[in-house]
Order: sequence, then C-alpha cells, then structure tokens
Amino acid sequence: MYTLTVCDNSSLLNTILFIKNIINIIFIVVPIILALLFSIDLAKNVFSKDDNDSQKNLRLGIKRIIYSLILLLVPTIIEAFMNMIDDYSKVADCYTIATEAKVQDLKEKEDVEYEKMKKEQQEKREEQKKIVEEEQKQQKKEVKAAEKKAIKDSKNTTASASTIDGNFPNKYIQAKKIAEAAGGGSNCSDGHKTNCPLGDQTGKEVRFSNWRKGWDYILRPDDPVKANKAASCMEAAVKNNNIGYGQQGFSHWHNLWDLLKARKDWDPSTVTKKTSVSCCPLVAVCLKYAGYSPSKSLNCQPPASHMKNGVEQAGKFSVVNSRNLTNIRRGDILISYHHMAMAV
Repeated sequence: MYTLTVCDNSSLLNTILFIKNIINIIFIVVPIILALLFSIDLAKNVFSKDDNDSQKNLRLGIKRIIYSLILLLVPTIIEAFMNMIDDYSKVADCYTIATEAKVQDLKEKEDVEYEKMKKEQQEKREEQKKIVEEEQKQQKKEVKAAEKKAIKDSKNTTASASTIDGNFPNKYIQAKKIAEAAGGGSNCSDGHKTNCPLGDQTGKEVRFSNWRKGWDYILRPDDPVKANKAASCMEAAVKNNNIGYGQQGFSHWHNLWDLLKARKDWDPSTVTKKTSVSCCPLVAVCLKYAGYSPSKSLNCQPPASHMKNGVEQAGKFSVVNSRNLTNIRRGDILISYHHMAMAV
C-alpha cells in the first residue's frame, strides 16, 4: 500500500512550492529594482549642483544599499527559522523537492489511493450487507421452525377427549342461564395487570350466570342445530377450568382462539393447557365450533351496534326482542354496551 510521509502530501507540497516561487521572485526582482533605483540616485548626485540635494540623494542611496544587504540576509533568517522547527531536515527536503512535476505526481498517487480506499469501503459494506441478510434469513428460518414446533406441541399436549354431547337437536330449546367470560373476582379482571396467571383462578372467571336484564341486542342463529352446538361449546368452556379470563385489550385476551386455531380443533372441552379468553373471543370460538365464520374479536368495542355487526358478519342471525326473557333460546347471543355472552 502507498504510504504518505511529510513530503508526500500534495496540498502541503503545493503550499511550499508557492512560497518557494514567491521567494525566488523576490530574490530576482527586488535586487534589480534596488539596483536601478541606486543607479538613478547616483546619477542625480553626480549631476546635481545643489549640495543639499547631493546629500539627500547620498543618504537615499545608502538606505537602498542597506535594504539590499537585508534582502541578502533573508535566506540566513529563513534558515534560522527552520532550525527552530524540530523536523527541519524533513521540511528542508520538502522545500528542495517542491516542483510542479512533483506536486502533480503526488496528486495522481493520492487519487489512486483514494479510489482504492473507496473500493475497499464499498466491498466492506457489501460484505456486511450480505452478513446481515444471511442473519435475517437464519432468523426467519428459526422463527418458522419455532412456529411449527409450537403448533406440533399444541396438537400433542393440549388435546383430550371431547366432553361435548354430539346430539344437537334440530329445534330451538328454551334457555335456562347465561354462559360468559366475565372475570368473576379474579385479580386479572380489572384491566390493570397484563401478566396474570392463565387458567380460571377463582372458578368464576368463565362462568354460568342467572338471567338479568339490560341487553341491547339479542341475536339468534338462523339454524337451530348450530345454535345448540354453539351453546354446548359455551357450556364446555365454562366447565373447563383450564380456560380463564383475559382482560380485553391485553395480549392474552384471545389466547384460547389462537390455541384452538393452531390445533384446527374448536372444541374447548379438549383444552388441557392453561389459557385465557375475553367475552367476545369466547363467543367467537363457539360460533366457529358451530360452523360460522367469525373474526376472533367480533368487533368487541362499544357501542353495542358495532359488536352486533361483528356477529352478523359471521353468518345469518335474526334479532330477538331483548325485553321478553321468556323468549330466549339456547345459542342466542346477548350483547350490551361493553359485554357479550350466550344463552345456554
């Protein structure tokens, strides 16, 4: 590799060359000017008839001689200054070799060196880019492998025999109670904790409840078989204490949906792994089990009409009079401003 020394810097050498040229001009031009001026003063003194003028011209001539002598001492002064510099020998060498040809040669070498450095930097950047791309590819492979393993583990470790009775009558049946995921006094039901233990901690997080008024909408599935199937699914979820409550808005509020989706089995009675779910995703799981096509959240945000639209997008449902509780049937979906449940 080409290595720079003190005299191999084109900018420095060019500056030294400029100073060198100025000094050369001074040594050539100034003595000539002083000699001409002295000759003129001498001629004036010879032809002058006035003694005062003669003396004046003589003094001026003497001054010019002194200036010439001082000029002759300039190299000595410069050398004395150079001696004060620690690296004088190198500076002196630079002064000696400072020529137009040398400056141009250095510029060419520096250009070659600069281009070589740019090329090396570009090669390093490309090499680093390849390393990053390879790392990203490897990370993607590892993520996919982890996902496949998680799905496989889920299938192997979180399923047991179904406890749901496969007899689903082809008629609407009078409902007796409500099935819902509502917290039930759990420390994780207030929305302030995001890393709560999974599963039903109190036995009441996913529960049966007595009838109560205050529903904004009641939607009935168009098919009585699907209605009874969805109700049986809700009953199975309530009875499985591996399924607890997960506060809406946090990462675990639809864990049950994600777990069953990975297994491609929407039966909550077969879940043996601790998990959690919020009110709307639980209804979504059972609608999926019944054969509908819901989203996992069912638009679970106020107002109630927004949640109603989420249910209706899953399939065909009819609106039931919410004030006449004697008309409630198994599988009816109950919607209020901030909650969703199912009649069973």
